[in-house]
Amino acid sequence: MLIPFDSTPVPAATEQEARLLSCIAIESICGNNECLRKAQALGVSEDTFYKPLHQMVWQACLGLTDAGYPADELGIHCWLRDNSEGEQTPTLQEITALVDSCETTTWFNHWLEVTLDAQSKRQYRQLGMKIAELASEGASADEMGVAMEMKPKSVLAATGSVDKAVVAKEATQRIINLNNSKSGLLGLSTGIDTIDNLLGGIRPHTLNVMAGRPGRGKSTLSLQIALNLATINKRVRFWSLEMSPVQIHNKLALNLAGINYQLAKDGCLTQQQLQNYENASNAIVNMPIDISEESVVTVSQIAGQLHRDIALNPKDSQPELVIVDYLQLVTPSDKRVVREQQIAQMTRDLKGITKDTGIPILLLAQLSRECEKEKREPKMSDLREGGSAEQDADTITFLHWIEGMDPLELKVIVAKNREDQEGKGIVTFNKPLQRIYDKQH
Repeated sequence: MLIPFDSTPVPAATEQEARLLSCIAIESICGNNECLRKAQALGVSEDTFYKPLHQMVWQACLGLTDAGYPADELGIHCWLRDNSEGEQTPTLQEITALVDSCETTTWFNHWLEVTLDAQSKRQYRQLGMKIAELASEGASADEMGVAMEMKPKSVLAATGSVDKAVVAKEATQRIINLNNSKSGLLGLSTGIDTIDNLLGGIRPHTLNVMAGRPGRGKSTLSLQIALNLATINKRVRFWSLEMSPVQIHNKLALNLAGINYQLAKDGCLTQQQLQNYENASNAIVNMPIDISEESVVTVSQIAGQLHRDIALNPKDSQPELVIVDYLQLVTPSDKRVVREQQIAQMTRDLKGITKDTGIPILLLAQLSRECEKEKREPKMSDLREGGSAEQDADTITFLHWIEGMDPLELKVIVAKNREDQEGKGIVTFNKPLQRIYDKQH
């Protein structure tokens, strides 16, 4: 017998939610945030919690941690009192009871797994209700099939040993794909042969650092890669912590239209160029490039958004690349530790995200002034505050130009390539057109 959805209980694990938050508070009081960071890396967000009290306490833990304060009972109460907009602040007694629901963090992983499992069940329930609604509205079987493909993707990684047969199958398929590939790439193409030949493509499960001094083409190249992928219907999630969405859209449209960036800024375009820009702008609107506009972003927000992109979209509409512009502007999760440790935690967490989801990340980064002062090629130690990237990144690419080089040339240096060779090449950087392309053009 079929049971109506509205008569079935909503899946919830409120007791486990409370104990999960208790573990986070216990660690925070002791000056450690490992539980919080793990929860963030696995995509825990406010929506993960069913009970409103738990949603508020989660937000308070994030706020206190970002501000460098321990998430103890009084701190959580005061934070909620000062930040709850029109919502009734939980009493100190309620918060104390929640924090005291666990004595140790021993069972944290279990509470986390149960809480995330309950969230997935709620998402499946919502999906079922959506399909039932479509059926009642007379939707076709194909339309309901599309909705069924939008099922939540579990963010829980299996524990224990990997399935060696699955690993062998994937490894074999990668070699077959490479053998059959006309381009010789095992990953996404940047659209620039010189860079593709050096990197071997932007591969799944990889953290790819691209670094350079200001004005050396990092943002230009990342936007061009996004545009090249979008034109072949590959979705890109772009996090820009430096430019506004309007600036990004303008750069993409001008690049696509082949219009001089400076002329556009100066308002000196012809009527034909204006028409070309408008056509390109309309085309960009329909391209699969998703721009995140937050100017203050943590790695947990990047992880949360990516998990939402995966859970709420069918497989062929999920992001195939995440671009973050740039590392030094990402907000640290723990502001009390020294800057080098903050950056190290960020790159480690970003590496965990791409490893868990399989979606590669292109992480832009600043180089220090030393290479320019000494008139030499960049090296790993020039990564500004980002020495940990040498360990965490799968590839590290430098974009370099020094006095004496052709103004239109840009040197591409692959200083680290975990699955391929290192190397150097020259590309053309046309600043007026904000385009980078192979030298022979």
